[in-house]
Amino acid sequence: MDQITTVGKFAPDLKKEDRTITTPCPNVLQAETLEDLAGLIGADICLAKIIAQLTVDYRAKIRNMLTKLDDNGDLENSDEKVQEEAEKLITWVPVIRIRKSEEEKAIESISGLSSEDDLDAIMAAIKAKKKELAATKG
Repeated sequence: MDQITTVGKFAPDLKKEDRTITTPCPNVLQAETLEDLAGLIGADICLAKIIAQLTVDYRAKIRNMLTKLDDNGDLENSDEKVQEEAEKLITWVPVIRIRKSEEEKAIESISGLSSEDDLDAIMAAIKAKKKELAATKG
């Protein structure tokens, strides 16, 4: 990664346009191994940064349970249920979530269709989108 892009977003009530800048990527963000990173910033800082991010990740899991709503818009989990589920997370470890591309998502959606009418509707939408893209190119 040679460069890094940063976006500054303003609160809507400030009526300011967001700003974007691309800058050189600092050496510390180019480390390829944990050993490289520890050599650049020290093992103690590596550990502190990793634990800080793991804390954010863990809290996000709990926050999702606290704020999850059912189909009626009511809280899905009581405080007791969240506490119970949190206690089960004592052995939690993070995983890398691989995000699907838009193309992969579309293919997966299409593969789940069960009727020819559904496919005809998708084909019509694809043709309309191609026409729209062609118009913006010209």
